[in-house]
Amino acid sequence: MNSFDYKFPEVLKFIRNHTPYQGKKGLSLRKLSELSGVSTPYISQLEQFSQQRKPSMETVSKLATGLTVPTKADQSDMFKLLSSTAGYSKIDPRIALKITRTLPNVKFSDFLQLVLGYTGIINLDETNEERIANEAYKNWDNDNSELETVDELLYQYKLMRNNIHLEDCEDGNHKIMLDSKDLTKVENIVLLGAIKTIRELRNNGK
Repeated sequence: MNSFDYKFPEVLKFIRNHTPYQGKKGLSLRKLSELSGVSTPYISQLEQFSQQRKPSMETVSKLATGLTVPTKADQSDMFKLLSSTAGYSKIDPRIALKITRTLPNVKFSDFLQLVLGYTGIINLDETNEERIANEAYKNWDNDNSELETVDELLYQYKLMRNNIHLEDCEDGNHKIMLDSKDLTKVENIVLLGAIKTIRELRNNGK
C-alpha cells in the first residue's frame, strides 16, 4: 500500500464526524451505513488506521453518496476527495477546500495539514483560502504515474452510478435499501419474485 492509503481512515472519520445531520454535528456509523448502503462493521474497519483496508471504487462511490445526502457538498467532489486519499488519484487541495466549506466550524488550513497530511510551506496567516489551496496544489508532492487520472475515475464513477445490477439483490451480503430505508422481509420477497419473473420472461422469449 502506498502513502495515499494511510490518509483514507482519517479523512473518512473526520468528514463523518463533522457532517451535520438533523441539527447534530456528525453522522453515526449506523446512519452513514443507512445512507450509503455500506455495512456498519466495514465502515468501522475502514476508519481504523491499523486495519489498512483499501476500499473498492464501488465502496468509495457509495460512501461519497452517503456523506453528501445531509449536506450541500457536491457528490463528485466528495468522490474525488475520498478516492484520492484511498490511493486512486492525486490529492487535490482545491477539492478538499470545497468539501470543508460544507462542514461547520472546520478550518481549511487545519484540515489540509492535520487530516490530509500536507507538509509543504504555506502562509498560515493568509486569509484567502483559495490561495492556500492553489499554493498547496502546486507544491504537493504527490506525483505518481501509476495513479489513475481524475477524468478516468469520474468516467468509471458515472458508469457505476448509471447501472443497477439486480443480481446484487440476490446476494445476502448486499444491503438492499429504498429511500434510505432497509427493505423489510416482505419487500425483499416481492423484489426477488420480480427478478425471478423477469428471468422467466426472458427465457420464454428465446
